[in-house]
Amino acid sequence: MFERCQNCGHRVLFGLKDVNGIFCSSACRNYYKHPEFCEVCLQQTIQIRTGDIGTFNGIGTSFYGHRDVCPHCGSAIKTLFGCFFFIPIVPQGEFRVKYVAPRRFISRRIRRSGEVAASLDADDEGRALLDQATKMEIDGRVHDAVLVYQHIARKYPRTSAGKDAQKSLESLRAIIGDDDDT
Repeated sequence: MFERCQNCGHRVLFGLKDVNGIFCSSACRNYYKHPEFCEVCLQQTIQIRTGDIGTFNGIGTSFYGHRDVCPHCGSAIKTLFGCFFFIPIVPQGEFRVKYVAPRRFISRRIRRSGEVAASLDADDEGRALLDQATKMEIDGRVHDAVLVYQHIARKYPRTSAGKDAQKSLESLRAIIGDDDDT
């Protein structure tokens, strides 16, 4: 009781217990497990941060939206908007955001099409995720590997990575006897 969060150090009355300790929130637990952006997320972004964001009486900047959650590092794509009375007016860019603690985050801007150091194509992204899933499977994290294989099969169905992920998923399901649909 009143232990400290393993990630941020705040005192915890009722927290999330894990094999790694106790955490004040799921954001702290996820960041403790995966403290950095994964390689695929780094390839999709450039090192430009949002800086300080916030609103005062509804005027300022704020994130809207939440899509493409990475199955490995847990980051998501959010759009930064300039707001007027909490109404998003001016989009200021898309960022991959990863929460460090409940009210703190790290971010990187999504690459634009004409920027130097072109981002990975769909098959390369799928292959990078496939490598991560294979490592998870080898490390005995079969449930995590199944989730990543499912993500690859859904997001890149027409690529060779998507087809390989589907095969790996089917073989794992035959071994563990899982009947969930992809």
